[in-house]
Amino acid sequence: MRGRLAAAGAAALLLVISGTAFAQDLTPPSTGTANPPPDPNAPLPPPGTAAPTSSGEGEKLGKDEKKDSGRGLEWLYLNADAGFSYINMSSLSDSNLSPGSLQSTSSVGPKFGVGAGIRLFILTLGVHANLNELSAFDLWQLDGELGFHIPIGHWEPYFGLHGGYCFVGSLGDGLSGSPSLSVTGGDAGLQLGLDYYFNHFVSVGIEADGSAFFLHRAPTAIPAAAAAELPPQAAMLYQQSGDSVGLGVVGSVHLGFHL
Repeated sequence: MRGRLAAAGAAALLLVISGTAFAQDLTPPSTGTANPPPDPNAPLPPPGTAAPTSSGEGEKLGKDEKKDSGRGLEWLYLNADAGFSYINMSSLSDSNLSPGSLQSTSSVGPKFGVGAGIRLFILTLGVHANLNELSAFDLWQLDGELGFHIPIGHWEPYFGLHGGYCFVGSLGDGLSGSPSLSVTGGDAGLQLGLDYYFNHFVSVGIEADGSAFFLHRAPTAIPAAAAAELPPQAAMLYQQSGDSVGLGVVGSVHLGFHL
């Protein structure tokens, strides 16, 4: 009996040892890092929250920000410009604008201007005053402007439309004692340009401008001394009004201030 009990105990001990070894073989090796499963009851992140970026992505974003012009939003601008202009007041049509034909209606010379306005993103709306101080006459332009801008870092190409009132400051007829002819009208055109922003506040640029002029001359009273130099038919032309359609081109550089 004792021998049988000892044999049974030895067999049971062998079964326990074998089961323990088999269980250890089925257990996966430990990695040393605890990765608990996600909690289904944990609150979700708020909508629009971006996932945390790695250190490499953060450095790249920082470099991209440094490459930006740093201009920010612009609300107001002021420009001063100077250039060279050619204007022919009767290039397309002329109906008695300068009756005596002694004063040229086309001329070249320097051009000066100032402008100001507001800006909303890529759109500008403003006013501009130009003086075309030509060799034969002076032509003033008082225009409204609408511009469309394409920011590319520090550079900004643009194009725009303008139109408004214009008048000739002095258009003499070459007759002694005769007053200057009074010529007024309207103008319309477009401009193309390119600006470079040093920072948010200051820029420089170049611009090419083309305009059409629609001009009218009021009847002119001729003093007696001047009328004696004209044949009766020519004198009648001065007492009638005149009209013309002309063209002008301008190239200029400008300095801009921005807020």
